[in-house]
Parts: sequence; structure tokens; C-alpha cells
Amino acid sequence: MKIKVVILSTLVLISTLVQASNDNLKKAWGYFKENNNKEAMAAFQEAKADATCKSEALLGIAMLHRSMGQADDAFNAFKEFYNSNDDSYAYAYALWTSGIIFSDYSKKHGALYAGQALRGS
Repeated sequence: MKIKVVILSTLVLISTLVQASNDNLKKAWGYFKENNNKEAMAAFQEAKADATCKSEALLGIAMLHRSMGQADDAFNAFKEFYNSNDDSYAYAYALWTSGIIFSDYSKKHGALYAGQALRGS
């Protein structure tokens, strides 16, 4: 009987923690939509601490930095996402010209730098 109580308590605790991290993401996207950058960044940073939300939080951080004109920080957040995610090629392809990966797509050296940096060269 005690084992069942311990297992049930553990499951409740885990589900509460997962819900809390999901709440941070929901809050972050809500703040992002309201253009409340300071609160959005804080919520994304909190969500990033949870492994289950880290990828989405890093993408949110990259988008937020880009919207604030912080190209280097946007790229660094995307690079952290890219290096921590097993399936990041589609995101790099989709965001290649967005300004998150590099701010001036018209410069060849920028494209070369971005490609090398993402590959870790």
C-alpha cells in the first residue's frame, strides 16, 4: 500500500512540474504577442530551464531578440537551439532568411559565417 502511495505521489509531482513549465511557455507566448518583451524574456528563460520546453523556449528567445533588433543574441539563442536539438535542420532552413540566423542575407560572407557557425566549424 505504501508503494502505491509513493508512486502516486511521484506521478502527481511530475505532472505538476510539467504543467508549470508548460505554463511558463504559455505565459511567454502571451507576453510575446502583447509585445511585453521584458516579461516574455523572463518567462522564456524560466521555461528554458525545463528540458521538455527548452527547444521551444530557445526559439522564442531567438525570435524575441530579433524583434528587438538584437541580431547577435538572436543568432546565439538559435545556435544553442540548433546544437541541442537532434532535428534542427528544418528550422535552420525555415529561418535562414528571417534575420534570426544572420541579419543581412544579401552578404555572402554572412551566409558563409552562419553556415560555418551552425556546423560548429
